[in-house]
Amino acid sequence: METPVSEPVVSWRFRIAFFLKFGFSVAAAAVASGAAFYFANNFRIGPTYGEGMRVIERVDAALSASLAYSALFQLAAAGLAVAGIALYVSHKIAGPLVRLEKRFGAVARGDIGGSVCLRAGDQVTALADALNETMLDLRLQVGRLRDLTGALAELEKRVEEGGAGDKPDSDLASRLRTSVGAARLDIEKWAVE
Repeated sequence: METPVSEPVVSWRFRIAFFLKFGFSVAAAAVASGAAFYFANNFRIGPTYGEGMRVIERVDAALSASLAYSALFQLAAAGLAVAGIALYVSHKIAGPLVRLEKRFGAVARGDIGGSVCLRAGDQVTALADALNETMLDLRLQVGRLRDLTGALAELEKRVEEGGAGDKPDSDLASRLRTSVGAARLDIEKWAVE
């Protein structure tokens, strides 16, 4: 059995976009905070020594408050950026993983009739595609096994009724050969060494 080449579960494009968005969010918060700090503390010194000293005293009093407000603003902006990015990531990764988990649970209970559909741009699509392909293959194999069991049941019925008479049933023989051959291929494909 050949091992397929696997793609990363979360694409590189998504990872790079995530880090760029986070970096730009933090940089924008820093620029906004710096601008607010500058405009809050933009005092002119004045033409005389006395006026200059009064301005310096006002700047000294306002500086600590401005630094505190600036730090709080940066913290709030970074918190909002982290919350927004976490929501975005959970929407793109956790949502599809929940749908995959539900589908795997259904398959474990024997329901191989459905498939996993993800939104455009969702991550883990390679995993969903692999599951969909496996379920399709299982549906085909179950169909072949149904054909085989039907042909075997018909053969059993004819044997119980005393055989097929003098002439062999070529249609039944052909169905049996086809079904048994398909079942052998399926068994070889899924054989565990």
